Amino acid sequence: MYAGEFERTGMSAALARYRNVDRDWEDLAKFDGAPITQPSLFVGGSLDGPTLWLADAIKAYPSTLPTWSPPTSSTTAATGSSRSAPPRPTSS
Repeated sequence: MYAGEFERTGMSAALARYRNVDRDWEDLAKFDGAPITQPSLFVGGSLDGPTLWLADAIKAYPSTLPTWSPPTSSTTAATGSSRSAPPRPTSS
């Protein structure tokens, strides 16, 4: 499926996004250091690369994501997968 689409359209459009990365830095420079105020969600396991590589950014969430609050979650360290903890059953 993908090979046929690339044969039809070529790689130019796909690569153009990466060739334009310098313009992103120019266009987004005015937002450098600005907090993200819209609702946001990051899901990452404790052993996932982006979670490890961006640990300092994640620690800065209270200032960079002012509406952020720590989620209730469970983490499986062996796989690095993270999911919301299910509600605990209540006894009647």
